[in-house]
Amino acid sequence: LAHNLSVESFGLFYSVLSLTSLLLLFKDFGLGPALAKYLPEFQHRKEFSRLKSSVVTSYVFQMFVGIAFFLGVWHFHPYLISDFFKTTSATPVLLTMVIEVVVASTTVKYALQGLQFIKSYALMELLRTLFVLASITVLLQRGVVGVALSYLIGSIAVQVIFSLYIVKKTRKMPGKAGFSMENLGMLSRFGIYFLLASMAGFLIAYTDTIVLTALRSLEEVGLYQVAISTSQVLWGVALALSV
Repeated sequence: LAHNLSVESFGLFYSVLSLTSLLLLFKDFGLGPALAKYLPEFQHRKEFSRLKSSVVTSYVFQMFVGIAFFLGVWHFHPYLISDFFKTTSATPVLLTMVIEVVVASTTVKYALQGLQFIKSYALMELLRTLFVLASITVLLQRGVVGVALSYLIGSIAVQVIFSLYIVKKTRKMPGKAGFSMENLGMLSRFGIYFLLASMAGFLIAYTDTIVLTALRSLEEVGLYQVAISTSQVLWGVALALSV
């Protein structure tokens, strides 16, 4: 991306990515890790109705939160474009990435882990990355909008594939699946602590880019992200050698 996009476009993409990552953090609300904890317990006790309902509840809750975020960004996007990103070219990128916020759900990933489909769980992120890379090779000619579309395509693909896989594997389990406020409360009480911990991680990982976007130019954000990406690669090499 750094080679094929302009510095400003590169900075724009990472600025939007940082903002949508914040939305994804609150969309999850810690329900994903809660599923990883409770689903094995329900499966062990053969409480299959609660197991299915927990997955459905988490998915429905995250979907409605994602839609609410999209509507909020749609309403306020003129102000974000003019006062935060400071370029009209951010509009299609922002709206495309917020659609990904609606589509992407940690429910599927953590349901795979909780149901102990470990190979599928491990494969999910790899497949998403491959879909994104394959899409970028086709859509990169559209610039930063093509990159945003590639991320959306990757999310849609893995959500559809692994959602169908979970449905296939759990279809023969007895019991009905449905939204449950009781299960939502149970998942939320456990997940809130993961949300707080994730917020600390977000502050370390993304607030620098958000602050730079608000106070400096997108070109400077792009230069900063190139430097950060390079240093992370070097850190990974150093870590591998030290181990």
